[in-house]
Amino acid sequence: MTRTARPRLDAGSLPRADAGHRPSYDLGAVRVGIVHLGFGAFHRAHQAVAFDRMLERFPDQPWGVCAVANTNAALVRAAREQDHLFAVATVGTDPAAEPEVRVVGSIRESLLASEAAEAVVARLAAPQIHTITLTITERGYAPPPGAPADSLLGLLALALDRRRAAGLPVTVLSCDNLVDNGTVLRAALLDLVERQPGAFSAGLPAWLGAQARFPRSVVDRIVPKQTAADRDRISGLLGLDDALGLVAEETFHWTIEADEAMAAGTAWADGGVVFSPEIDRVQQLKLQLLNATHSLLAYAGLALGIERVSDAARHPDVAALAARFLATEALPSVVAPAGTDPAAYADSVRARFASPLLPDTTARVATDGSQKLPQRLTATLLACRESGRRPRVSATVLALWMHLRTARPDAFSDENARDLRIDAATPDTLRASVSAALADVVHLPAPVATDPELVGAVTHALTALLRGDPPGTLIAATAAGA
Repeated sequence: MTRTARPRLDAGSLPRADAGHRPSYDLGAVRVGIVHLGFGAFHRAHQAVAFDRMLERFPDQPWGVCAVANTNAALVRAAREQDHLFAVATVGTDPAAEPEVRVVGSIRESLLASEAAEAVVARLAAPQIHTITLTITERGYAPPPGAPADSLLGLLALALDRRRAAGLPVTVLSCDNLVDNGTVLRAALLDLVERQPGAFSAGLPAWLGAQARFPRSVVDRIVPKQTAADRDRISGLLGLDDALGLVAEETFHWTIEADEAMAAGTAWADGGVVFSPEIDRVQQLKLQLLNATHSLLAYAGLALGIERVSDAARHPDVAALAARFLATEALPSVVAPAGTDPAAYADSVRARFASPLLPDTTARVATDGSQKLPQRLTATLLACRESGRRPRVSATVLALWMHLRTARPDAFSDENARDLRIDAATPDTLRASVSAALADVVHLPAPVATDPELVGAVTHALTALLRGDPPGTLIAATAAGA
């Protein structure tokens, strides 16, 4: 099929865009006050949308964004060709409804770290930058093996050292799915400085504790990887060719730990941001109910040969397993923030994942399970252990990950689990392999990783998977939880 030739979306063609919403502010007058590290799909459909809303309300305030990609030169080139404009098509659950299309203009600059490290550091350290946001994935917080300039984390540390010398405090806001992400980010920076003291000033650690704020945050929006069909559909709706257009669900949440300095103005609220004193409960609600269920659907779906998360969520056996996990393990373990009904939240999670309008892939969601699963399952596993409940479904999720990672290593990437080995020669060697994987690869805390009940349940499920019976394994775990 030949694609219809259309003008490219850019500042010149923007007035002709058939979008439901176009920036009403003067793009040329936008002042950049934010640098985002991790220029990707989620940022474009989440934080950039929030800042776009803020600019609509306060166009004279510095809510413009400089987006930094690590190595994706094609993305930066495409963004510059489009004057950093792109559309987000928001879909609900009704397949017959037309998506709501919004052209986002908050990103005004982009940089490629792998080719312009010094420019990235300079922009991060610039006096007009008041907030630095990050979506660098769980892997991005590990100590970089090379020089500081070789990683986004290292570039951030170098820039913060310059801000220290210039007396420029800043808010550094992690938006990754990590427990206590702001605390983890500060600790990762301190660890980097300690490992490479010659690259930083002696006063940086103390300054990071006193003059740089690292509030914790929770973000929530499903943003599938862009497909050619998405691009064609969005371009058709716009009447302009948009290489960066994205589909996203209508759900949008961004909760930030109560911070008097940040919450003093009204712009954040206009962007859809909520400041909460219960950030611990907000993050655990999402990790234990939404993110854990997402992983369950991905690994169970992959085991059954299902490519899309939405198809997995609608498969009878997988849906039953997810329902049993939520009802018997996750919901009894979570403490929800005030005013939130966790059961209703769980129902909404299942409905969102089942939407055929969000064709996310099981392989993408399964990526880096060795880092995601401890974040998503530990609190539930600890609560089950303390209450005497048997975490059979959680154990099955861990067994599915182990089996897929060793039997089908090309199914999804997981750099930290490259050396995972399962010795199934005897029941004892299999149990020992499971125990070692839980402690040394998934890095569950000792009370959980060494719990005989959990080790036995994972081993039992893995034994069935090794016999080539994924459907039976899912059904058994569902029945065991009944």
